[in-house]
Amino acid sequence: MTIAGVLLVLMGGVWILQGINVLPGSFMTGQTKWAVYGAITAVIGIAISSNLRMDSPSAGANQAFSGPLGEPIQALFRHLVGGVT
Repeated sequence: MTIAGVLLVLMGGVWILQGINVLPGSFMTGQTKWAVYGAITAVIGIAISSNLRMDSPSAGANQAFSGPLGEPIQALFRHLVGGVT
């Protein structure tokens, strides 16, 4: 899991740099949405790298994160999926 988290952080960093026009040479260069996508990807990578675990009280429903970033990750997840349970 840590390797996947680190890769997500690195990938997110590249997307951020491309999105803010620091790293040229891609269709993503200069497009702010890629900086946002990169930031989200990097946060997910940090969450995975910091060993957040998912507790699944029932097979896939109402999954909860625990750890220092648990509540912000839950809020982001609820926002992204639109409150679907």
